Amino acid sequence: MAIKDYLPKKDEALRAWAVNFGALIDATPEAFGVTKVISSEFVTKQQDCSTKLQAASLRLPASLVF
Repeated sequence: MAIKDYLPKKDEALRAWAVNFGALIDATPEAFGVTKVISSEFVTKQQDCSTKLQAASLRLPASLVF
């Protein structure tokens, strides 16, 4: 039997999953087999991705679309 994907398919659901995972590994990196540096890098990249995803999801008013 195939293993079901555990990562959400929708952008917002994946963002929420990554925020939660980032909080978990940042609090106890050794429990996940990573260093504090690695967990901090993940959180930084996750926050950057969330910011960019939010910016990409903003819609321009019809009057501004060329």
